[in-house]
Amino acid sequence: MDINFILGIAGFVLSVVSLLYAVYVTKKSKQEKRLVYEIMRPVPIAEVIKGQSAYSLKVVYEKTNAPPVYIEHAVAQYIRFTNFGHIPINKNDLATSDILRLEIANGKVLDVSLVGVTRDVCQIAIGSISSDDSVTIANIDFAFLDYMDGGIIQVLSDTSKLQTTLKGTVVGMPDGIKKSKDYPENTAIPNWGCSLGLIITLLSLGASIGAYRLIAGTWANVWLLGLPFVALLVPFLYIFAFFFIMEPRNEFTFPEKLLPPRWYYMRRLAASRFHNRDISDDYENAGEKKDDKNDRRKRKSSP
Repeated sequence: MDINFILGIAGFVLSVVSLLYAVYVTKKSKQEKRLVYEIMRPVPIAEVIKGQSAYSLKVVYEKTNAPPVYIEHAVAQYIRFTNFGHIPINKNDLATSDILRLEIANGKVLDVSLVGVTRDVCQIAIGSISSDDSVTIANIDFAFLDYMDGGIIQVLSDTSKLQTTLKGTVVGMPDGIKKSKDYPENTAIPNWGCSLGLIITLLSLGASIGAYRLIAGTWANVWLLGLPFVALLVPFLYIFAFFFIMEPRNEFTFPEKLLPPRWYYMRRLAASRFHNRDISDDYENAGEKKDDKNDRRKRKSSP
């Protein structure tokens, strides 16, 4: 028996076994509690405009039974969390010594509010909120979280450089709460790109067959050229299934009910044109440059 044929059959069998094992591991891994959260990019919603004329514009944050707060910038940030596991997470699953909470640092927090939930029956709510000079802590309460249950939280602050983390210990999750990666929208492969790759592969295969006929001068045993493709077919299907079927392209796809408001994406798109710069940095840098220029002038004019 031809050695190439034997190697092709062995590669095919190993590929099938690997695919079945991957499916088994994936199915087993989903039978667990998987609390995942995502920190969405902050977007500015208000800015103080400073002019040279005799006028003044101020951003004022007012809350019931609280004095008004004057700020330079107002920034909104959204945090959403979901149980992607098929085992429910109950309130009793939270460790009393390490409860579920948002910890927000590196900025002044104006407000923390729950703006959306997947189901009201889960009774998701923001509990007590405490803050000091360095960090703000907002406790999160719920009755239970079934598969794909979760909520989305809005944080208003005076900066886009917040350091926000969802912390807590859930019984049955020894690896802790998982943070979803924030993939840029422009990394997805377009459909035409996938089609172009397939066309190039078919053309390459046809060119190989033509080269064989040209060199050998016969079509005898030309079918042997297809053995490597047969050996690679199942690994290709495995990779395709792993990246496009078993898991969404962005690793975790949150429920539609946990989408932020439409204006968020419009402002995020506008902010991306500045390459995600913090506009407050522009003001601070401009102020520093102006101060340095004035200092140089003073030094030159001094005797």
